[in-house]
Amino acid sequence: MKLSTNENQTLLDKRIEYWESFEHYDGEIEEFKSMIDSVCDAETSLHIEDTDEYSEISSDCKTLVERLKSVAENSNQLKDEINHSHNLIFELIESGANIEGEIKKAESNIKTCYYLFFLIIPLLFIGRYKKRKLDLQAKLEDKDKTKTELKAKIFAAKDELEKLKTSFSEKVISIEKLITDYFINELNRFAIKTKEQLIKKSVVNYYDWDEAVWSKWTEKDFKINSELCIGKFQEKRTNLSFNLPALVPFIGKRKTIILESATGNSNQAKSLFESLIMRIALTLPHQVSYTFLDPNGLGETFSSIAKDVEVRENNGDTYRVLEALMEDTQRIIATYGLSKQRPFDSIADNILINEKFEMIFVADFPKQYDRREIELLQRIANNGPTAGKYVFIHHNKNFEFPRELSMDIFESTYALNFNNLNQYGGGECELEFIPDSKPNEQIKKVLIEKLKNSKPPERKVEWADEIALEKDNWWLEKAIENIETPIGRSGSSDKLNIWFGAKQSEGGRPCAHGMLAAMTGSGKSNLYHVLILGLAIRYSPAELSMYLIDGKDGVEFQSYKNLPHAEFISLKSQPKLSRSILDELLEEKERRNNLFSDHGVNDYVNFKKKHPKEVLPRILLLVDEYQELFEGDKDGLASNTLMAIAQQGRSVGIHMFLGSQRFNVVGMLHQAAIMGNIHMRIAMKMSLSDRQALTEFGKEGKLIIGNCNLPGKAVINDQSGDDGANQFGKVAIMTKPQRDELIDQLIVKSKESEISEDLLTTNIFNGSEQPDLLDNPYLNHLIKSNDWLSENELQDFARKELHKGGLGEPDWFSGEQPVTGWLGQEFNVRGYSKIIVRRRQRENALMIGDNNEARFGMMLSLITSLVLNHKTERNVFYIIDKTIKGAPWNKALRFITDDLLSPLGISVKLISKNSEINDIIHQIDQELEQRKQSEEPEEEANIFLLGADLDKSDDFCQVPNKYGTMEDSELGKLLQKIFTNGPSKGIYSFFSFESVMSMLNVISKRNIDFFRHRVALQMSEDDSFTFLKKRDASRLQLDGKKPICGFYIDINNNKSSFFKPYCLSDNLYQQISEIGQTLKNR
Repeated sequence: MKLSTNENQTLLDKRIEYWESFEHYDGEIEEFKSMIDSVCDAETSLHIEDTDEYSEISSDCKTLVERLKSVAENSNQLKDEINHSHNLIFELIESGANIEGEIKKAESNIKTCYYLFFLIIPLLFIGRYKKRKLDLQAKLEDKDKTKTELKAKIFAAKDELEKLKTSFSEKVISIEKLITDYFINELNRFAIKTKEQLIKKSVVNYYDWDEAVWSKWTEKDFKINSELCIGKFQEKRTNLSFNLPALVPFIGKRKTIILESATGNSNQAKSLFESLIMRIALTLPHQVSYTFLDPNGLGETFSSIAKDVEVRENNGDTYRVLEALMEDTQRIIATYGLSKQRPFDSIADNILINEKFEMIFVADFPKQYDRREIELLQRIANNGPTAGKYVFIHHNKNFEFPRELSMDIFESTYALNFNNLNQYGGGECELEFIPDSKPNEQIKKVLIEKLKNSKPPERKVEWADEIALEKDNWWLEKAIENIETPIGRSGSSDKLNIWFGAKQSEGGRPCAHGMLAAMTGSGKSNLYHVLILGLAIRYSPAELSMYLIDGKDGVEFQSYKNLPHAEFISLKSQPKLSRSILDELLEEKERRNNLFSDHGVNDYVNFKKKHPKEVLPRILLLVDEYQELFEGDKDGLASNTLMAIAQQGRSVGIHMFLGSQRFNVVGMLHQAAIMGNIHMRIAMKMSLSDRQALTEFGKEGKLIIGNCNLPGKAVINDQSGDDGANQFGKVAIMTKPQRDELIDQLIVKSKESEISEDLLTTNIFNGSEQPDLLDNPYLNHLIKSNDWLSENELQDFARKELHKGGLGEPDWFSGEQPVTGWLGQEFNVRGYSKIIVRRRQRENALMIGDNNEARFGMMLSLITSLVLNHKTERNVFYIIDKTIKGAPWNKALRFITDDLLSPLGISVKLISKNSEINDIIHQIDQELEQRKQSEEPEEEANIFLLGADLDKSDDFCQVPNKYGTMEDSELGKLLQKIFTNGPSKGIYSFFSFESVMSMLNVISKRNIDFFRHRVALQMSEDDSFTFLKKRDASRLQLDGKKPICGFYIDINNNKSSFFKPYCLSDNLYQQISEIGQTLKNR
């Protein structure tokens, strides 16, 4: 049986169909390979340059290709099986065709022979050919049989081919599922690996806002990126969530980013703006500030984000803002020596000292921007990246530029056209570009809160690097012409210096005084510390002396109580004390002028050159919160004194450094005259209103001060604020441990030096606390002496002027056996309130007040200081204690007796019983009578009769006479005899009462006159007038209960003082014990 042409063609078509099917799947495999290769190469088109981080991803892609090749090899084996079946079929077809040809040939021969024999020799050969015919017919029958068998084989082959087709289809489906599953798994794994690699670069630059990873953001994610995410490329052929970040050039690429839109899609561009602002803030936490320009929308474009980031102040004048940006750009470039080859981002953090990147976002450009503003913006965009300033412009194409201007003026740009976003996708990976949008309010709130609570990175200027000296180089500087110290760094190598005096190398240019304006939190206190210690290690106490005055709420200078250079330290200073310091300096100015006149010179420099060995240190007065000088100064005395020192202080070596939150303060008169001599002007962070009101700096300086946005940043100008002399930098950090260690080292050095003890004496005043007994320098002078001072030594010490470390008492004569007792610290520079009694009439003292801690604290300090005047055998104490038993102060007099007087071998009797009191008074009366008869009463020991609350003994209280009026009791009359006649014989009475009424029960009004020295605590106006003949004691606590204040008056010469009394405390008891131990070792 013969196959028809149609059947052959069908069979061939099937073979071609299956063959093409294999070619189709070969093509699919190659397409998958191509897609993987394209994904591997995607980073090139997306500006991802760090190829090392993608090595693992590339390896995964190669593995996928190898597995696809294995699938292809399996497919080739299947193709070989099908080819073998096809070849068998073709062999059968060709075999059937050959047999059919033989049959046709035989039939033709038979016909030919038949005709030949029929025509030529029909008879001769007819028999033979019949037989041949029969044979051929038999063969033909065999052929038909063979054809039938062959046809059966063909049908069997067709059945086998159908089975192969079915098997092949099943294998193809299996291969398709295998390839699809493998591709999906590998692509998902590839997506995970991609994210793992991308997160190593920066969380904020590679994740959508809805990703959970944002909850893990910390400030440690800080990284300067050369790309910035503006959206993502999404793989869109499948339902896979595979995407890659879409990046634009950022830091270091010097590009201006332009978002082009029309009015219809401008909101999408503005949403991307907010996303970029957030991403940058989180990429550079605390390292970036912003400038927002939106003159068309009046700032509305940025209103939802501006409150959450650091924004340059904008008063609505776009040109002024751009002008400030340009000047800041020029400042940064000049300060750090920047260029395109050495841009901002290439400079080490420790050099940039907290300079920040700045991002300028421009909305709806160019609407409402004039030609000047556009040209200035162009300059900033083109040059700003050198100084770390990058510009982002929303170009609204619906608005026209001024004539002859266009976006072409921006030199290096990267534009994103929101009018045709489809142009950014496509490619072999068939990626779709989706621009970023602003984060939702919930995630924004969380991230802003985390950003605010994060700790800014510290870029410190270290003391050790900029200010410190080797110890061998300490105190080598001379203060003849000036004093100077670095306090920080400016730019990459210059130092920030503060100096006072004159510089002969610059034609004698002066810098008389300085002033600092800085708001709270700006680093003002740290600047003080660096200045003080920077000078202290360069100049010895013989070259420089310091007066350190804190405001009434300050304790910044407490650490310097033992600093060798500190002559006076006042903490929490009341205004009246601060003013007294100015008075002291004014007096010192006059003393120095007189000294110079005596030596034929006219100023400090010439005196020091003429007398180089004469010890006369320069004086630096440092006052924090100097505006308090003028509080309550109705007569303007502080302003007058300040002006006199400002104008004449430099010539005598006195310099002031005044600090406050602003330069001009309320209450200061003669501002022009004073500021005219303030050459050194320093500004740190200031409020906008204070900065705008500045007249102490020029235009350039005011703009630079605006960059003092972090603690430690400062602008220093040593030429009265003139432009061109501004130096911007950062003050070195000085930690408390560093400060304390350095002070200890300076104390050790001072002890090793040959500097006079007088120069190393520090007067300390704390305006809110009671004074410490051992802070009294005069008392310390007596304590530290190796032996008891002789009468002549004591006289010399007493007569020496206060500013030279003496008592300033020219009326001290050793023949009168004067003794001093200290009560507390006066509200002035050197004063310590004291009672000096000598062998004269009325040299007795009364102390009245209901504050028992102060009253008995003064009694203990008085007894302690009386002991220090003379050798122990020269003192005798009788102490009558009638205080309430169990009261906290009841133990005070027992303590002083047992812990100080008795251990030193001083004759002392402490009595409280009435019978004993009577005996003691009679004993003292007898001693008085003996001394009256003595030819040399001055040789007798001093007797101190101290009585506490004598009114609680009825024997002392006045009694009514027969006329009904009050008069002294019998014992009271003996007491009166003692305080009336005793002082001239060396018997002194010191009595203490709770109130004036209590005193009057023992001492009548007429007898008060025998008490020259009177001490009052707070009391009523009437009591004050009765006791003091003035009302001052009624106004002691006007500023509050702390500190406790006292008033002392010497009735004879009307000399009075306000002071802070020594008060009972554990510290006072401890100090008295220490004094006793020191004296025992003599």
